[in-house]
Amino acid sequence: LYAYLTKRRINTSIARQFLQEAHYSFQERKDGRYLYALAYQNDKGGYELRSEPFKGSIAPKGITTHFDCENAPVTVFEGFMDMLSFATLCGGVKHNYVVLNSIVNKEAALEVLETLQNQVYLCLDNDEGGESTTRWLIDALPSAIDKRNRFAPYKDVNDYLCHR
Repeated sequence: LYAYLTKRRINTSIARQFLQEAHYSFQERKDGRYLYALAYQNDKGGYELRSEPFKGSIAPKGITTHFDCENAPVTVFEGFMDMLSFATLCGGVKHNYVVLNSIVNKEAALEVLETLQNQVYLCLDNDEGGESTTRWLIDALPSAIDKRNRFAPYKDVNDYLCHR
């Protein structure tokens, strides 16, 4: 799993602050071995799972919020790899974060973002889904700032980090 993070150029000490290791199996194995994945918990108690060959989740789906930096801006991402990439680029955790864990969770994110006084930066993907979700959030929160141009022409923050 460390090799996977390194391949994606994510600082492993930053990643350790947010991730756990999940052991799982799709069927009972006679050899007693399990598969492994990075596990990122959401606010509802579910998990996003990632490894080199696997991308999945454990229900329930939901957003993940990190409000550990007093008076810092809130930066919104589609996925946790982009959040970890952003923290890596910043040299550490210097913002508060909202991770959608899927753009279908935009309404849940908006409920949280509407309660905050902090500046909101949107770092969603540079694709059709990221564009439509960014526009939707800006319509609802006109003070939110679209930061996707900082990572263009790359698909997302992690793609930018990997090509830097």
